[in-house]
Amino acid sequence: MTESTRPAHESSLLRRNVAGLIYGAIVAAAALAVVSAHETHAYRVLIAAAVTLGVYYLAHVFTGVEAARLDHPTDSFVRDLRKSEWHELAVLYGGLPAIAVVAVASLFGASISLAVDIALWVTVGLLGLLGWFVGRAAHATGWRLIAEVVGAAAFGMVLAALKAILH
Repeated sequence: MTESTRPAHESSLLRRNVAGLIYGAIVAAAALAVVSAHETHAYRVLIAAAVTLGVYYLAHVFTGVEAARLDHPTDSFVRDLRKSEWHELAVLYGGLPAIAVVAVASLFGASISLAVDIALWVTVGLLGLLGWFVGRAAHATGWRLIAEVVGAAAFGMVLAALKAILH
């Protein structure tokens, strides 16, 4: 079944690569937390976080291609590359909310420290939401669902603590 003939719920980014979304959110938030400890200019923090996220995306693309080459060495390299690029876009999408929040908050006059704080708490919420999605997809209810949400959000809280420790 091709991507275009799959039902919408199966072809969504969440279903296709939720791990990439989570990973991208964590990488961007960690980069913002660390870089903002040493830099007060928003544009430098944003560039560093975006470049870091881009490098992680490219690393995922590269490792995806290499793994595909081992699985089916006679297939087209270009096909494997395009498939990996498409699949790993989730890493970029996962990191964009935190980076966008810092950009917007900075445009509205927030200090870089406050802008990153806001972005980190947005990331906590995003991770909690993704935890909820995963929990619901796994048919978790009650305490199991709460554990999924809190467990995912806790990762973001660790990043907020990291920023507090570094600053």
